[in-house]
Amino acid sequence: MKNYEIGVLPASTWFFFSPTQDTKKLFYYHTMCGHFFCTKDYYIKRKTFPVLLLVYVQHGEFYLELEDGHYTAQAGQIAFFDCRQPHYYHG
Repeated sequence: MKNYEIGVLPASTWFFFSPTQDTKKLFYYHTMCGHFFCTKDYYIKRKTFPVLLLVYVQHGEFYLELEDGHYTAQAGQIAFFDCRQPHYYHG
């Protein structure tokens, strides 16, 4: 599936999953994954979203703001956070 949000480049793609009943018994499971190529214009600002988010940064930097602070993940690093709290992130 293509993503048409501002700042997401056309080479980006994402996939959604419908977990089986057995998978739902696990503590964590994937509901979506993707590979995003973004410009500096891309950002997300939400009050809540019902998932945990895992971001692996291949190139550039990922900036994250949560209630408890500001964080930066650089190329080769991972950001893992709870989207059920207010959050803002951008590349």
